This record gives sequence, C-alpha cells and structure tokens, in this order.
Amino acid sequence: MQDYSAVSYIQLIGKQVEQLKPILDKLGWAVPHPVNTVAVTAVYQGRVVGFFVLQLIPHAEPMWVSPEVRGTGIAEELLAKGKEILVESGAKGWLSICTNPFSERLAAQLGMEPAEKQGVLYVKQEENVKR
Repeated sequence: MQDYSAVSYIQLIGKQVEQLKPILDKLGWAVPHPVNTVAVTAVYQGRVVGFFVLQLIPHAEPMWVSPEVRGTGIAEELLAKGKEILVESGAKGWLSICTNPFSERLAAQLGMEPAEKQGVLYVKQEENVKR
C-alpha cells in the first residue's frame, strides 16, 4: 500500500475554493459560494486527493407574524423580500426547519424540497460551546 504520510492539509478560503472546480464539475456538484466557505483540502504530490467543504448556508427561519395580522399576506411578503436578499447575495441554496404546515407551504413557495429528496439531514449541536 502507498505511504500517504506526506499528505499536507491546507485550507482553501473564499475564491480559492474554485481550485476544486474540475473535481466538482466531474462529480456534477456546484462550486460553493466563496463567501463563508472553507475547504479543508488534502494535497499529495501537488495534487488534491481529498477535500471537506464547510459552508455557512443561509438558514431561512424563524419567521413570526403577529396573530392579528396573520392571513393578510405579510408572511408571504416577508418571504418574497427575504428570497430577494438571498438571490442577490448569490446564495446557491438555503435551508429551513419547518415546524408546522403553514411554514411547509411557505418553504414550497420558495421552491424548497424536503431534505429526504436531497439526502439525509444530520444535525449536531456542540455541547461544549458557551451560550
């Protein structure tokens, strides 16, 4: 078996992540948005042999509308204006945790799909972080 002890691990930050484009294209994956992206990258003999991309993906929630104005279209307008901001920022995607049928309908209006269509969503809450 080949000795890979000489692998170096570097961080590609921002636009540097575009260096992974040939591999991402071959896999049919999108190049992550350079803002708030870091790719921990394994390099061996000048060649990328692995990477793990960390992205801060916009989390589109929570949303709240006062009970007396619910049903007036305010939620939908907040949604539309929020989507404009996401699109203008260049976000390649966003996520939302829907906790009721109304929020599921709003997510569908954004063109979102349940995560099971994309894969399995895993969540980790770090226990050692001071709150």
